[in-house]
Amino acid sequence: MIGFVKHLVDIAGLSDNRATFTAPQQVSSPLKGMHIFPGTIVFEKA
Repeated sequence: MIGFVKHLVDIAGLSDNRATFTAPQQVSSPLKGMHIFPGTIVFEKA
């Protein structure tokens, strides 16, 4: 589960780490949101 959540966090942060000259990347997801709290992760379905 930890690896899966890390992957989702990495995808969510792609736009923050991208160089300014690259084209935006569209990522489709069945998730509307993800909220991370100490010891708890809440997923919102799209």
